[in-house]
Amino acid sequence: MLDFSKLKIIIVEDEALYLQLLIFSIKELFNDIVIYISENGNDAYSLITEHKPDLIITDWDMPKLNGIGLTKKIRENAEIAYIPIVMCTAKQTPENLQQAFSSGVSDYITKPFNKIEFFARIKSQLLLSQYYQTILKQNEEIKLEKEKSDNLIKNILPESIANELKCNDNVKPKLYKNVTVYFADIVGFTEISNSLNLIELFSELNDVFSEFDVIMRKNNCERIKTVGDAYIAVCGMHVPNKDHAKNIVNAAYEVLSFLKKRNSKNKNKWKIRTGIHTGNLIGGVIGKSKYIYDIFGDTINITSRLEKSSKPMKILISSNTYSLIKNNTSYLRHVTLSIKGIGPIEAYFLNDN
Repeated sequence: MLDFSKLKIIIVEDEALYLQLLIFSIKELFNDIVIYISENGNDAYSLITEHKPDLIITDWDMPKLNGIGLTKKIRENAEIAYIPIVMCTAKQTPENLQQAFSSGVSDYITKPFNKIEFFARIKSQLLLSQYYQTILKQNEEIKLEKEKSDNLIKNILPESIANELKCNDNVKPKLYKNVTVYFADIVGFTEISNSLNLIELFSELNDVFSEFDVIMRKNNCERIKTVGDAYIAVCGMHVPNKDHAKNIVNAAYEVLSFLKKRNSKNKNKWKIRTGIHTGNLIGGVIGKSKYIYDIFGDTINITSRLEKSSKPMKILISSNTYSLIKNNTSYLRHVTLSIKGIGPIEAYFLNDN
């Protein structure tokens, strides 16, 4: 059952007698109603754009802007074009009817009008108006929910992957070349987690990793995922970037700087080990109902090993990465690591500054 209470109707009529008759008839049909009146099309258009009524009843012949001109103007404005318009006029030739409906009039009532016919036509247009308003509201709710869903997917997946998933319903694995990967892992996480309650632990991790996200975005890098207390990011993957190695290393230094500053002011002291490597990798979406974006390949395995071989609050990078930034940085110590299935690799601990 549709609700006809608190309706808004605009009546556009320059003849005082018919204006009063229309007002009386409308109020006889509906109790709780707001009626706006105007004697010409120009003033009526201003009222319509301001109040966006449920229905417009207009005469044909009026000063300044007649009913046909008013109707055309309304239909050209997307914000009010949906409002039903009933033409109430003494003109009643077939040509008049054709002209009125061609201009966008929703219904046509001839003067002097029959009250029963008038009530039926007005009520019919208001029903259509309310149905339309209900559909508009539902569409807006659907649009908002879709935006929420899209934003959620973009927060879970890289933006380019989220867009591809929306268009194709699936994402094929892809090889990415010359990508610099960042792994960070919290030192002594088990001991720290045992000393905090769950809410405090998650709050701390959220605070730390959220700032990591800010630093990564600032340096044109993107977080791929967190796994427990591990944080994984890349640069030059979905958006090619010739400075991918430099950007990741700069971000790594900023992360350490943030943690040192935060540790000086907080009782919980967070320290990380950092590993960085440059190479090729594969990226793809895992799952069909619950999407997880992940990265694979030797580059990932090497970066993980570098992180595990690093020291607290130190940055350990591979020779691949070092070769790309050696003119802009210096290393503290050179090491050789043996990685199962890959063999020995050269790595460098970077200077603290």
